[in-house]
Amino acid sequence: MGFFRKKSRPQIPRVLQEGWQFYHRPTTLEPVGTVFRIDTNHRRYIVDNLNIKSTRGAEAAGHLEDRIEIGAGVLARLLGIGPQADANVKFAETIVFELSQPERELTTDLALDSVLEPFLASLEYRADNHYYVIRESLWATAMVYQLSKERVMALGGEAALNQALTIGAKLKRVNESLFKIEGDFTEPMLVMFLPEEIKRISFGLGGDETRLGHVPVKEPLVWED
Repeated sequence: MGFFRKKSRPQIPRVLQEGWQFYHRPTTLEPVGTVFRIDTNHRRYIVDNLNIKSTRGAEAAGHLEDRIEIGAGVLARLLGIGPQADANVKFAETIVFELSQPERELTTDLALDSVLEPFLASLEYRADNHYYVIRESLWATAMVYQLSKERVMALGGEAALNQALTIGAKLKRVNESLFKIEGDFTEPMLVMFLPEEIKRISFGLGGDETRLGHVPVKEPLVWED
């Protein structure tokens, strides 16, 4: 007896490495070299903006498409619709997105260390906070997000979401189970960043001496504005 198998959606090849995060909203602030901390209440604070040498240039393709895991509360604020999803802040889903005319800004290990090391030597480090430095970022002139029907309903439904979206963003139905949100910017904006965590690390044979260093971030960051 034969049967039909449901066709699965083709997997999108990864373009970005693990650890990329969305800014809570498109911005021209917080470029490469921004140091911030997240406290025990998940509040986020800017510590400093370090003057780190960086380069910026267009990506080869006219648009960049990838997927990223993002918390519900982060998604709500990213879309400019307030804290409706904050109760589900620990829930995360993978969304597909596109960036138009993407430009990447980045720095090198040498440039980062030459500025970060003297900064860390004088930092009043709070052991119960988590510290991060932005070492790469992505600019874009427009963004498109793909959202499941379940996620749209969790954010208030189609009508409420359309009404709450910021000017220039539109919610469109792709099919019965998929929506997309299109947003155009009046100028290139920072939309994503790649941080490294600043933390105490051990060195030496005994491993009992520590200093502040920076390590890659692989998990989605969660904070509240």
